Amino acid sequence: MNRNILLKLIVLFGVFTISSVSFAQEEKKDSATETTTETTTTTTESAAELDNTPVEAAPKERVEKIEVTGSYIKRVDIEGPSPVVTINKEDLEQSGYNSVADVLRNNAFVAAGAREASGLGGAGAGAATAGIRAVGAGGILVLLNGQRLPKLGGGNAVDLNLIPITAVERIEILKDGASALYGSDALGGVMNFITKKDYDGANVFARYQLPEQVGGDRRDLQASYGKTFNNGSFLTVFQYRSNKRINDRDRDFTKITDLRTQGNDFGSPATWQDDNGINFDPVNGCPAEQQNDRGTCSTDYTQFSSGLPAIEQYSMLMSSQYDLNELTNVFFTGLVNQRTTSWQYAPAPDFIPLTNAQATAPPYNLPATGDVQVRYRLVEELGPRSTRNKTNAYGAQVGVKRYVGDTWEVQLTGSYGSNHTYDLGHAGYARRDVMAQLIQNGNFNFFAPSGSKDDISAADHNSEQWTDTTQGTVRTVANGELWGGNDSVGPLSMAFGASANWQDYRERVDDITIQRDQFGRSLLFGGSGSDGYGRRDYNAVFTEIGFYPLKSLETALAVRYDSYSDFGEAVNPKFSMGWKASSKTMIRGSIGTGFRAPDLADLYSGESFGFPTFIDKVKCASDGGPFCQSSQYPFSTRGNPNLEAEESLSWNLGLVHQPNKEWDFTFDYWHVEIKNQIGLDLTELTGYELANGSQALQDNFGITVNRDNQNNIIGAGIDSASLNIAKSRARGLDISIGNNQKINAFGMPINVRTRMDHLQFLSSESEPFPGVAPKEARDNNWKNTLTVAFNSKPHTLLFASRTISGGDKVQNEATLGSVGFGQTASYTEYDIHYEFNAGNWGTASFGIKNLFNTDRPLDDTIRSPTARLNTSVFDPIGRLAYLGYQYNF
Repeated sequence: MNRNILLKLIVLFGVFTISSVSFAQEEKKDSATETTTETTTTTTESAAELDNTPVEAAPKERVEKIEVTGSYIKRVDIEGPSPVVTINKEDLEQSGYNSVADVLRNNAFVAAGAREASGLGGAGAGAATAGIRAVGAGGILVLLNGQRLPKLGGGNAVDLNLIPITAVERIEILKDGASALYGSDALGGVMNFITKKDYDGANVFARYQLPEQVGGDRRDLQASYGKTFNNGSFLTVFQYRSNKRINDRDRDFTKITDLRTQGNDFGSPATWQDDNGINFDPVNGCPAEQQNDRGTCSTDYTQFSSGLPAIEQYSMLMSSQYDLNELTNVFFTGLVNQRTTSWQYAPAPDFIPLTNAQATAPPYNLPATGDVQVRYRLVEELGPRSTRNKTNAYGAQVGVKRYVGDTWEVQLTGSYGSNHTYDLGHAGYARRDVMAQLIQNGNFNFFAPSGSKDDISAADHNSEQWTDTTQGTVRTVANGELWGGNDSVGPLSMAFGASANWQDYRERVDDITIQRDQFGRSLLFGGSGSDGYGRRDYNAVFTEIGFYPLKSLETALAVRYDSYSDFGEAVNPKFSMGWKASSKTMIRGSIGTGFRAPDLADLYSGESFGFPTFIDKVKCASDGGPFCQSSQYPFSTRGNPNLEAEESLSWNLGLVHQPNKEWDFTFDYWHVEIKNQIGLDLTELTGYELANGSQALQDNFGITVNRDNQNNIIGAGIDSASLNIAKSRARGLDISIGNNQKINAFGMPINVRTRMDHLQFLSSESEPFPGVAPKEARDNNWKNTLTVAFNSKPHTLLFASRTISGGDKVQNEATLGSVGFGQTASYTEYDIHYEFNAGNWGTASFGIKNLFNTDRPLDDTIRSPTARLNTSVFDPIGRLAYLGYQYNF
């Protein structure tokens, strides 16, 4: 159906439904008084006793209901069939972090996601993402007040750093697939960020974090002002956050200590490669301390590179709501965010092609056989690459909500989001065509000894990249009771609705970067970029039915139909059930399917080029030793308009037990499997090549591996489009235990709050490349968090610990069979947080992260020191102290 037609129909449907009852409602008001109280606070896995017995709506009186992520049907009970956990405002404030991504990363049920990192050009710079359980960030839907947020730069995940932490009231995490309700991306769960509302007053907050080691200082400034009046409220929140850069040379675990075993294959002086293999410069040679065990000349790039970038971010959120009358409410939320991210990366590495005539003539005079490829890093000529990235993000939600009858509610909403990124490489980048001319004229000799390098300032180039994403949605949803039930059977409720959506993505680079030389390489030395554009319309209709066949048994069935203008259609059902076995115990379960539509960048991006790190199993089999370690190889990729959607099947079986008001226990056994995953494991790709040959890769998948004939090294690189390649399957167990206790100690009443969350993977298996044997993931098999908080006004003291299991080192699974490289150690980190509320003088807070400075586990089988710490799981900053102050006006 045409998007404009459907959009008009949705608006008309919402307006008609809202307005058609107005006359009847106004007349009804003359004869009866109705209460229109609604509570939107979601409470899940709380310490209160279970009470999910349906409450029948009294005639002519609106029943108080709550809204739970994972259902369009508002509820009268606390617990439901879906496993939802909540991170509340106190958790956020006492975490000591200045971003929601850092808070989420420390939750037991949140999977590793990308942390802010250097070297990620485009919209990915400074971004942070997170997954749930065994599903990565691309398979998790991120909502702001129930509305979908745009993904970063057309990529496959939402940048959580664009959500100001000070504006968030709570985060609701649905640990279950939910495409039947929300559509694409909800393969493994939903994160719903609920902003503050009904806030009355003003507040300022400042915090400074100081790491023990050099770099990584953080500053945070927040201000809020809100007003609640008779018919409405408004709130404005501002946040400024600043993170300083961390250089690799300032952390022991990211330093290179031995270039022979840790150096990569690009350095200065150059290494050249002809038909007979790899050679050092025969004239000036390569200093012994720079010669690595792979036969190339290296440079200590960690002296130049930054591990974490510098970030400066301004965020503002504005929200308001107004009751037009006792039945109609209008609301608005606006978000503005500006972030500047800057980092320094090692001098640019790349291949320089020379014809045999060039190589054998002055000034090089190489004894070459055939044409030559030169591996070189522009260390002395241009120095490190410096990049500055600026992202502007905007979002708005506007809507109207109308109560209909005693139990029904109709909501019409519109939302818009945009993300605009400008990436400027302002130092250390060079034009390949100018360098080629200097080489041709004999004015550039990359074999010259240190201190006598040629001047190539004429090749200096500022690389530019623009990435823009916009997204819009119009949605209407109606929910309420079809039947109020009787003495033995509970009510029958229903929600139904429709949405019209559009999304577009555009990526551009400067005129030099986009051009290719005679070898098909970008004119930007050491990198590349592409122009890409895509647009899609997608529409959906959905319904959900909730029914209590018994007063103690709740069932729900949801079905959603999505139609996309590019990849096709999807139908996804979900069934869930919750049985209250007793007044203290609930047994719940759910099963459903999910999907993730191919992202616009996966479909429509142009060709890009880089040097990813992976293990070449073919070279490992033939030469062994250092070639069984990861290294950088050239790789070209591009979008694929023929991609299909990723698809999932997930189910959950759980038990919730709350024996009294002090204790609560939750157990969930879960299973999720995903097929048609978009991605390419380059290590396993070479494993397929080893077993079947490079021609099979070309014939079956359109992947080209270009190897040098004499030494079998991936010289010219791997070329592949985006592909639906992988499958995965995982199952596990979630355990949560909570206790709220009041005690007396030293004559003082103390509230003690304890929470333990545990995620246990029972199995995690993936097939990263078709035809390659599935592999069992044996790293980070479990994660445990424990928090104990003591509150006795005016004091609050909190202790927290996080434990993550060890796992196989990379080389165990990457080489040919088990070679016994051992496992990384499990890791436990302890934090402490203290607050003192001085009343009219404000509240001061102090804390220490990683109190005992526990060493993070490193994988010494990874060649590059900068990759030995899994920064998506472990914080590279180390021990730090922070001091905060809050004042309420």
